[in-house]
Amino acid sequence: MRLICRVLWLLMYPILKLLEPCIQRWVKPTTRSLVFGTVDDLTRGRGELVLENAFLRQQVIVLSREKKQPSLTNQDRRLLVLLARLQPSLTDYSIHSTLPV
Repeated sequence: MRLICRVLWLLMYPILKLLEPCIQRWVKPTTRSLVFGTVDDLTRGRGELVLENAFLRQQVIVLSREKKQPSLTNQDRRLLVLLARLQPSLTDYSIHSTLPV
């Protein structure tokens, strides 16, 4: 089984390396200016802003842990998924690409 996994990895690694720039572009958050972000916030409802605030606070909590490389706990994942499902636009602010799974 170990040998099969190793062979599969050796076959897939070059393909993944070729796709890496594309994947990085796909997961890169959108860059908006402060003015456009503020205008966007003014047009959204209070409930949506509260959900976004809760989502961002949870990410700050994870990143402020006193570890060299913080990781998401199962509770963190459940909370972030719940908040993201309640407000799909929150995935623009996700830190999933910066944290190890």
